[in-house]
This record gives sequence, structure tokens and C-alpha cells, in this order.
Amino acid sequence: MLQYEIEGKIAVITGCSATDTEIEIPEYIESCPVGKIAPNSFNKQNKLRRVTFPRTLRLIGEYAFAGCKNLKEIFFSEGLETIEDWAFISCDINEVILPTTIKSIGENAFMGNNVKHYIDDFISSNKKSKKNKEGRRENMTIFPIGLIDSIDNITNDIISDRARYHFGLIDSYDSGVINFSQLDIPFVFDQDEFILAIYSQSQKSDFKIDVSVETKKKMGLYELNDPDFLDVRLTVNAGVENLGELCIKTPYLEDANFTILEVIPKSDRGNIYFLRVKADLSCYGNANPDSEFKFNIFDELKGKFLSQYQRSLISEQVYNDIIAQIDFEANDTLKSYLTQVIGSPIMSYYFEMFDAIMNDSEFEEKEKLQKYNDMLLRNIYQSIGSFESFEESCFSFDKAIIYFSRITGLKKDELIEKYEYYLRDDEGNELTVNDMKAYREVFVENEYNFTLYADYLNYIYQLMSRMNQEFSMRTYQE
Repeated sequence: MLQYEIEGKIAVITGCSATDTEIEIPEYIESCPVGKIAPNSFNKQNKLRRVTFPRTLRLIGEYAFAGCKNLKEIFFSEGLETIEDWAFISCDINEVILPTTIKSIGENAFMGNNVKHYIDDFISSNKKSKKNKEGRRENMTIFPIGLIDSIDNITNDIISDRARYHFGLIDSYDSGVINFSQLDIPFVFDQDEFILAIYSQSQKSDFKIDVSVETKKKMGLYELNDPDFLDVRLTVNAGVENLGELCIKTPYLEDANFTILEVIPKSDRGNIYFLRVKADLSCYGNANPDSEFKFNIFDELKGKFLSQYQRSLISEQVYNDIIAQIDFEANDTLKSYLTQVIGSPIMSYYFEMFDAIMNDSEFEEKEKLQKYNDMLLRNIYQSIGSFESFEESCFSFDKAIIYFSRITGLKKDELIEKYEYYLRDDEGNELTVNDMKAYREVFVENEYNFTLYADYLNYIYQLMSRMNQEFSMRTYQE
């Protein structure tokens, strides 16, 4: 029995039963075309002897059938474009007829089979193999722009290792091994600059970076539960030659362009090129009215460095420092914007009273109150997904105000008397919680608050961009 997953609009084959001996993969599953065989999907299926692939199939992933020692017959259909590295290593295949649609065959894709002459004939006649390492994805990778002054220390081995690491994570994500928020590939925000490092066996020129066709199909299409970030595939060309593909993460996109500002060649070390690239992204505000912005982007950044820590690329101390800084910035930024809101007396009262209690030299539970405030801001941050939820948050401090009485041991009148703060309107008249209804109606119609909300979203992008560049450098300072 075949195992599969639905990814977007295609079905991805992920394996089969251990007892299967012959498989004929269908063209469609759940009305979705079968477009991909996932990496490592049929590893060491020793009873498997025959596989027939459909015409809808476009890609067979790395190690997909590795070690299927009794696999003797495989039948490809026209439409297949890519067979990745080591896909059929150590099988028992004696003959293979490759479709004319094949664009690339990975390194050692058929190693250990008696089909070398078939592959060599195809390579010589079509010149589309990746065998000479031209155009292979481990030939290029992205570094933080802060390393521009240190490119003399970046060798082809470093480029290759970093590229394989990134794409190893992509493969793990594609096969469901890791979740999206732990995907450690480079973050890129609007107007960001980064270094694209490329090494080649021959000289190259006329570099160009384009968004892949696969990514363009996903751009601008928003659904309710879409993530904030999109894994964007970029294709890199030198003239008419395709050098390969790499991945970045961006906020969900409407459009994107990548401008090469400078090319720095290092021919003394085997044709290495460092491209200084600027990203022009149209990603602020999406077409999803149900969720204008999902506020989990700080968690996305934390997930990136969790991946690095788990793989020992950064120390535990560096990881803890980064997480603490991200949490601080998330809360501090939200508080800064909330205190600028006009027309929410209950929220203004909360922050005024919080500051007054924290500045009280006689109050001994400051650490406990600070933790409560941090938790409250974190909950607000995670609940905001649209202007309506932003509005809801600005009028939801009644329970928090009750907490002041509990932690100080003072009743409402005693709090007001001691700290000289009470819930009041612009003219100083005391209000009740029930009076908030009229203020809320005005709040919604206040253009300033809507603009403030938009500014908050925009600032988060800028803050994320800055922290991403700063923290990414820590990986190279260890």
C-alpha cells in the first residue's frame, strides 16, 4: 500500500508497505497529481522488485530508493524532470530508459547498478546531468551581509557545507521530519541585503536571480491557516546557464525581485563569486481579510536558532541569550505601541498603575508582577491577527487590573488612594468598566489607531530583519 501526503496542490509519495513487491504509482491521488517521490521514502524496501512511475511525476528525491537491493525494474514516463543524488543507489537495476523530459540526474543517482552506460549515453547526448557539479545546489549558499568584509575566509568547502546543511533541512521539512518554525534557512526581509556565494569549476558572468516557477504559483494566494513565512525557491543563472537553486524564507509574498548590486570574483580560489544582493519584496499586508497578519514571527526566529542550537552550531549560552533578547523585544515593542493607543482608558490605566507599583520601593513582589506583565503581553501578542483582534486586546485589561489588588493586597479604593491613579476619561472624570462600550465604538472609527496598528506590523518586519542579521552573525563568532 502506498503512503503519501498532500502538499499544496500535489500528492507526494512517502513510502509503501514492507510487503509490497510491485508498485504502480497512480497519476492522481485525492484529485491531486502525483508530482514527487519524497527523499528517503523507500529506503531498504528489500521486497520491492518493480516500480512504474506516472507521467505526472516531476521529481524523485535523494535516496528515495536507496538500498532496495532486489529492485530490478523501473519504468519512467515522459514528464519526469529530476532524479536527485543517490536516488537509486545500491539497487539491482540492469536497464533504464530515461524520458526525454529529464533535465538533471544527481550525483551517483544509479551507483551500484549495472546501468552506467545508459546514464553515460544520456549525459553525452543531452548534457543535462549535474555530474560535473555545475548547477548543483551545493555550489552556492547565502551568508549574512555582515560578512562582506570577511569573504576572504569563506572557502568552497564552507560554501558547500552550508548549502548542504540548508537543503538537508529543506528535505527534512518536505518529508515531515521538522516543522516550519524550525526551518533554519536564511531569513530575508524587504530591502535586506545578503551575500550569495557561488563556486564553479569554470568562469561565470552575467549572473541573474529569479523566483522559481514553483514559488510564483504560491505567491499572493492566502488561506486562513497559512504561515506568516514562505519558503521561497530562487533560481540562479549565469547568462543562459542555470547554476541551480537555493532557498530563503520571506514574509508571505505578493511579489519579489532580487537586484545584484555587486559581484566580487575570487578566481585565485577556484572561481568563487560573492554577489551582494538586495531584496525588493512586496509583502506588507496580504489578501487574507480573515487574518491580516498572524503574529508568530518572533517564534519563527526563535525556531531558526533552536535548530542551530540542536545541531551544535551555537552554544547553549548563545542560544539562551538570543531567546531572551527576542522575548524582550517582542514584549517591549508591543508595550511601546499599546501605550500610544488613543481612546482606551482601561489599557492606559493598566500601564500607569503597573509602572507606579513597580516604582514603589515598599512593594516586594516586583519580580512576580513583572513575570505576570510579560505573560500578559505575550498572550496579547499571540492573540492579535487582525485590526479587530488588536481592538479586542486594547479593551481586555479588566482581569489584569483585578490582579493588582490581589498581588498588592489592596482594595480598589486603597490602590487609587496610594498610587493616585484611577480609570478616568480625558477630562479626569472617573469611569467604570461599563463605560468602555462608548469608547470602543469611537476607537474603531479612529484612523490614528488603525495607522498605529499598521505601523506596528511594519516595525516588526524591520525589527525582525535587524535581529536576524545580528543573531546570524553569532553563528560565525562562536
